[in-house]
Amino acid sequence: MLCRVADSLFWMSRYLERAENTCQFVDVHLQLLLDSSSHQETDPYKFWSPVLFSLGEEELFAQSYDEYTHENVTNFLTFSTNNPSSIVNCVFSARENARMIRDEISNEMFEVINRQYLQLKHKPFLGIGQSRIYDHFLQIREMVYLINGFIETNVPRLVGYEFIKAGKYLERADKTGRLIHSWVYKAKQDEISEVENDDYLLSILRSCNALKFYHQEYTTTVLPRNVIQLLLLSRVFPRAVFISLLEFQKAIHAISKCPTTHYSNEVERLSGLLISELNYLVLDDVIESGIHPFLERIHENIEKIAVEFSKQYMFFPVVDPTSDSQIQ
Repeated sequence: MLCRVADSLFWMSRYLERAENTCQFVDVHLQLLLDSSSHQETDPYKFWSPVLFSLGEEELFAQSYDEYTHENVTNFLTFSTNNPSSIVNCVFSARENARMIRDEISNEMFEVINRQYLQLKHKPFLGIGQSRIYDHFLQIREMVYLINGFIETNVPRLVGYEFIKAGKYLERADKTGRLIHSWVYKAKQDEISEVENDDYLLSILRSCNALKFYHQEYTTTVLPRNVIQLLLLSRVFPRAVFISLLEFQKAIHAISKCPTTHYSNEVERLSGLLISELNYLVLDDVIESGIHPFLERIHENIEKIAVEFSKQYMFFPVVDPTSDSQIQ
């Protein structure tokens, strides 16, 4: 497969997953803001800084806007064309990558992405009021779910399918880890307290569509320790970091034809190391040594894996525009 085609398949998948994740995250936080009895007095910085931190976009927001307001942050994450990872830009980038590989994907896939692109392109972004923004999020999520359905039913299980899977699950692992980290950032402490039913923890579970499963898995109230265990180390919840990295590993080994018990390149070695660490991890050990530095290291390792993946298969400098890592 040409590296150009592999690159477009990988990034089309990553941008679609990123658009869906950001929709969920912003949607839930806006609902949380409206549900607050004193939402008009809520400090925008305290409310939104964990969100921007978790998405790695604090610096870019500060460069784009003079002040923290609920409207500015919502616009930045949703409609801003200056933010490479805004929902609108993710859809535009996914469509551009899909356009470049139309012969590699089904007509239905491209038509769904292109339809969403045209709808966003011809809407005045700032004219979409708060009363309509939730419908906007729902349309984006449904588009991504439909594309995932087409991928599972229409895409042949050849190397192109594995590049799509790799992009999807690497993005998912990164964003779920950042969601966990956002709570640590908001709590401003490295020790996990036993606060029950914290509103922010509930919003994180809703962002991952995990609240119902959490109550099925744990009979207790929502506790930080259980939330971290579920979203980081679960062997059954599909958005958990461990499961996502495991699916990514399966995809890259299917590309190289190397068994998962060995490695044939640096991206396989790094992903294998990270998966092995999480596989044998005891959460109490992480809590004792510090959850913040541990999560920082997880993010750094995922970024290294993404960079090595580009080096291995793309053969030219391709990096996430929101990442601090660069390929020389």
